[in-house]
Amino acid sequence: MFEGYAFAAGSADITPEGPIPLAGYATLRKPTFERVADRLETNIIVLRTGDEIVVFVALDLMYVGAYLRDQIQNALASRIAPERIFLASSHTHFAPPTEESLPVLGAVSMEYRDFVARRVIDLAKRLLEATPSPVTLDYREGDAAQTVNRRSTSFGIARQFPFIGSHMRIKANPSGPRDDIIRLIRVRDSEQKDVAIFWSYACHPVGFPNLNELSPEYPGYVRNMLRAAFGNIPVVFWQGFSGNVSPYRYPAANGDDQPSLSDTQGFVASDLATWNRWTSRLGMRAVEIMRSRGLPVVGLIKSNARSLSVREIGLHSHKELRLQEIWLGPSLVISGLSAEVAVEYVELLRKLRAPAHVIPVGCVGDVYGYLPVDAMVPEGGYEVRGFVPRFGLRGRFVSNVTSVVEQKLLRVSAGI
Repeated sequence: MFEGYAFAAGSADITPEGPIPLAGYATLRKPTFERVADRLETNIIVLRTGDEIVVFVALDLMYVGAYLRDQIQNALASRIAPERIFLASSHTHFAPPTEESLPVLGAVSMEYRDFVARRVIDLAKRLLEATPSPVTLDYREGDAAQTVNRRSTSFGIARQFPFIGSHMRIKANPSGPRDDIIRLIRVRDSEQKDVAIFWSYACHPVGFPNLNELSPEYPGYVRNMLRAAFGNIPVVFWQGFSGNVSPYRYPAANGDDQPSLSDTQGFVASDLATWNRWTSRLGMRAVEIMRSRGLPVVGLIKSNARSLSVREIGLHSHKELRLQEIWLGPSLVISGLSAEVAVEYVELLRKLRAPAHVIPVGCVGDVYGYLPVDAMVPEGGYEVRGFVPRFGLRGRFVSNVTSVVEQKLLRVSAGI
């Protein structure tokens, strides 16, 4: 019997205490970051209905990784089962690496990683012990067309055979699929005061122009805007299925979009002012959607988790593709995958979980790499082949990767 939701929530700073390496771009960056552009956070929400509890942990990191996942799950094991701890990273490309199995991202600071683990564990324990407050939830969504598909074929020279010809590259493809929807859950107390926000958007956080500065990137900027509008409250961000989606349509100073900037200059803003305008536009849209009419979320909390060895999709590794789902009643499901997921999986999940609304979440837990769809496999490109050796993997994706994932993971977990 559903008796309503109750919650406890909080935020903690996870900014490094001194300069350490940032994740990725090793050949372009200096050995350690030079400046803190904005501070990193973990935001945690403990949601209850009766005896059912789930802990949502959001981290301003590129990936969570196995070490942090295990440390947090083990420390909370006496209080809550692992499948009820939803650990997600924002995927910012301007935070320190925390996963040793991905050396391409740079050297992991053990001290920093343990610092993050302590901050998350301490806050989560306090929230689990706190007296929960009654809350109501409602869901809303709206378009924010600020992204572009980043897979495009062009003629040139490549590192793999055939060395000269048409190759799939990371380049703007305005006609390719993307997911423009901002998805939000508004959490309010008995007096209808905002006490927490969940929000999700599918876009690689790579547009920040200052490569040697620490930043939560657009998830942090929008978080600040949401707090300015609704109060200094915990804000959980979930990275959507953005494996092949990047920022686009950077606005010029006069407010007009700069034409085809991403086609010629990659996906990084030309300067900080341009990036601020892009993130401000996204933040204003998030605020508008928060103020729109929502759909009440009611019903028991249910969770399920299932894993598929990456060997079943063609890769040689001990790692797994893990699906973790949290249902909030029959009408809303948060579906998380431990990969950088191609945007095409959004529509597949929506069909499989209909009529429920789905919030697709990538970069959950220990990420092994990218998850492409069938059509991408023969095309190749970074999200299919290029990332494999860089992420310590071997092998090639099976040609029917989508149907393997659907039949052995997505459908099984849904009981279809």
